[in-house]
Amino acid sequence: MTTITTDEPRLSPSAYQAALSAGRTLPTLTTSSVRYWSDYSHTFYHPKSLIPIIPQDNLRQTTSSHPPITGFTSGVNLFEQLTSESDGQDLFERDLRPFLEDCDALQAIQIYTSSVTEGVWGGFTAQYVEKIRDEVGKLGIWVWGVDGPARSQAYTRVCD
Repeated sequence: MTTITTDEPRLSPSAYQAALSAGRTLPTLTTSSVRYWSDYSHTFYHPKSLIPIIPQDNLRQTTSSHPPITGFTSGVNLFEQLTSESDGQDLFERDLRPFLEDCDALQAIQIYTSSVTEGVWGGFTAQYVEKIRDEVGKLGIWVWGVDGPARSQAYTRVCD
């Protein structure tokens, strides 16, 4: 497996994206106001594609019965716990397979997660990608690890 990492400086949003995010009237697009295709794009998610995995409060609990969920290993454990608690259907079958079955000529899956090598979601994503790989065989899986706004964007491509 080869890992390629590229760090790029964070781009400021275009006037169009800023107006779109704020709910204001959108400015007219011109060839001089568009820098990149993403300046005028906006992603609309399917309502069933945004799946809460755990309540946000559970990430911050620090009681003795519920230690805080931090670190790669906690993410691995969280994935295993959620898979075993899902009434006989694991996360893949319940949340991802219906979307895959709707595709006529699926070529790849893209996954965006926070920091692939550290943190809860890195561990969770590693386990989920392993499960996806077992189910879909040679289908391309692209995992993009994105750091927070305090650091530059980091994109990682994992190849088999």
